[in-house]
Amino acid sequence: MSYQVFFILNFLICIMVMKLINCTLHSQEKIQKNLTFIFASPLLSLRSFKKNEQWPFPISFIFFKFVLTLFFLYLLLLMGHLLKNPLEWFEIILLSPLIYFLTESLGLAGQLIFSPWAPPHPIHRHPLLSRSLGDFWGKRWNLWVQDWLRDTSHRYRRFLKRKIFISFLFSGLFHEIMVNLPYFLFYHESYFGNMTSYFMIQAIGLWVEKKNLTKTSFLLKRVYLWIFILLPSPLFLAKPLIAFFGLTNE
Repeated sequence: MSYQVFFILNFLICIMVMKLINCTLHSQEKIQKNLTFIFASPLLSLRSFKKNEQWPFPISFIFFKFVLTLFFLYLLLLMGHLLKNPLEWFEIILLSPLIYFLTESLGLAGQLIFSPWAPPHPIHRHPLLSRSLGDFWGKRWNLWVQDWLRDTSHRYRRFLKRKIFISFLFSGLFHEIMVNLPYFLFYHESYFGNMTSYFMIQAIGLWVEKKNLTKTSFLLKRVYLWIFILLPSPLFLAKPLIAFFGLTNE
């Protein structure tokens, strides 16, 4: 079994566990609705599934976007193979859009696969148009996981500092399980901590923004946003993900 196959199997198990955890928060729902949510929807939140929101674009457009996303993902992978191995910090930052195109392609694939049972629901909402770090993480990036996090940490959402910390801590921990655990099990090499570190940096950045930068200029907020997203991105796009993309000699 290749590392990529092992990685994907672990990913699917994690998704299933996240769905089951979410179902426990909605134990009053009928079993049939829970089963439909688990097996016939790419969403991670039963609450979002019940909303039945639909993206105002036809399946043909979603398919076209899926093909286009795979094309750009392929171009970035070609560029990554042209760079000298091991990749330097700045080179990994240049390749960081791999994360967007990978997650976007997975989201589009999920919409296409489950379209007969669930209305299309985008995984991202135009993150390049984000106006601030809070706008990026709160309204535009990975809406499926956002909904799951809101359900999981809802009891802490009255307290800003606790809400930010809990949400990003959960993000870091499940990324450790999704990304670093399969690499450790397959290669017996530990990279635990890098994902949590990345998301804790985001938590600090978001806390500072909400406390001190709410009245600053639009341009400054945009610069601040991409500094926090991109500069520490090699912590996220570390060797376990680099190996998954086939950009190492493993």
